[in-house]
Amino acid sequence: MAVNGDARQLLQRWSPPFDQRELREEALALISSEAALWREGAPAHLTASAVVLDRSGRQVLLVHHAKSGKWQFPGGHCERNDASLEAAARREVREATGLAVGLMTLLALDGGPTMCGPSARRHIDVRFVAIVSQDAPRVSSESLDVGWLGSRICQPLIDQISESTWISLFGEAMALA
Repeated sequence: MAVNGDARQLLQRWSPPFDQRELREEALALISSEAALWREGAPAHLTASAVVLDRSGRQVLLVHHAKSGKWQFPGGHCERNDASLEAAARREVREATGLAVGLMTLLALDGGPTMCGPSARRHIDVRFVAIVSQDAPRVSSESLDVGWLGSRICQPLIDQISESTWISLFGEAMALA
């Protein structure tokens, strides 16, 4: 139940952009049931992912997921031993890429149907942003490839990150240097 309480607090404290408010309300309604956090739970459930930036903030890490065949941010389902959505996102980044991330800040929500087990289900992905301390990811058994996407292509995504988040991330990056 700790993840439910954490998720509720995280989403209630978050001030979403206008286009994310409805999705936040949907996520808050979902987490009234603990089943909304687990893969085998409700037809609609929360997942956790991270937009992982390199130390320069100019590249975004993507994972070529083996099951979906798509390039995506590292992330996935919560597990029973995850203390929070942030912990789930950290674990997923580490499992998918071998990289440890520092400070994580809630960036956005993303919702849509996806294949989850034998049928399509709805995921509301709680997406964090983080900077890694090293730049050499590895490919996991769940991935076909892992790679850095350059800033020219990912600039629209980078532009969505708030100034206060950039200041926090920059401070951490400087501490890593």
